[in-house]
Amino acid sequence: MVVLGILLGTVSLQTAPAQASGPRDCGPRAAKTIDRNRLVRVYATQRMRTLGHVPAKHYFACGRSGGKRTALGTTVRRLVLRGRYLNYVDGGCAGADCSFVLEVLDALNGRVVAGSGRVAGTDLEIVATARAESAVLVATPDGAERYIVRADLQGTSELDRGPAVGDLTLKGSRLHWLNGDRRRSAPIAHQRRCGRTTGVVNVSLQRNVRIYSVYRQRDGGDEEFADYYGCLRPGGRPVKLTRVDVTYHPGSAGSTESPGVFVSAGRFVAFAQTGCAFTGCTSTLVVFDMRARRRTRSAHIRGSATVVLAPSGLAAALVSFEESDSYPGDSSVVRIDPSGAFELDRGPDVRDLTIDGDVLHWLNDGEPRSAGLRP
Repeated sequence: MVVLGILLGTVSLQTAPAQASGPRDCGPRAAKTIDRNRLVRVYATQRMRTLGHVPAKHYFACGRSGGKRTALGTTVRRLVLRGRYLNYVDGGCAGADCSFVLEVLDALNGRVVAGSGRVAGTDLEIVATARAESAVLVATPDGAERYIVRADLQGTSELDRGPAVGDLTLKGSRLHWLNGDRRRSAPIAHQRRCGRTTGVVNVSLQRNVRIYSVYRQRDGGDEEFADYYGCLRPGGRPVKLTRVDVTYHPGSAGSTESPGVFVSAGRFVAFAQTGCAFTGCTSTLVVFDMRARRRTRSAHIRGSATVVLAPSGLAAALVSFEESDSYPGDSSVVRIDPSGAFELDRGPDVRDLTIDGDVLHWLNDGEPRSAGLRP
């Protein structure tokens, strides 16, 4: 990746002035201080890159009273320090392909407590509070639109989008921005909250449902798992959706397990838990009623899959056999019935599965096809 020049627009790149009193500093005295407050210092050192032997700045954060030092890497673009939380953008460009990750770091214990996945586009501005809440103004890769991503302990969501979104500011606990000539405002924190926020990894924050995972160990760490939970927003009680084995097994290189992408509609959640090895992939397709707190549909299939879901709880999946030892190169559309998976179509070029109400639409070798979800 060709890294963009540092754009620390929120803080000055000049060394912060020394403070006459307060907590002692952490980190090397000779390092350049990028920002600091009474709790945290952010600094940079000049080092050679591991590959290419090119000089680069390496960024660090540390607690000023003997707290943990955390390496931030060499691609920090913007940062805002608020209390113990360092909100920063980490990313760059490879040619015209730009992307970044927003992370909220508790600099006193070195843990990332909130943030986004990989965001396509270029960051333009970042604002943040001292409560682990932040928002970023983003330009799409083609520059045609701008949008706002906000993140807190509940997860990440998109706030607004358009060709003329800009002028993002924070006043108290509310965001303010322009969309064309219209002024808009919203809380920086997500208001419809549910589930725990400590010791979790946020997976998905959707209109009605929040998904997060909790790391577990068993037998003294010989077995490791990620338990996935969901809760209805707002205020719903969490329910366990599935467990994924994340244990490293020597001699089983190439074996992976993942719940894939969680989709929600109304009170329902659906996902395809896929395990792949050298012999191919198998998937368990699941539909979960969050209000009733139980699985309503489940099917075991060969291949890897992506799921679509209707608000009625009816669901289907596009299944790929490209990595399976059966039907290599084929794909199929299957309906997820209470009794299992029912195949609707198959071919070497089945793709673009979408759902409209209770009707499925897809392409088979470029030909549009459709089918109802009800048996």
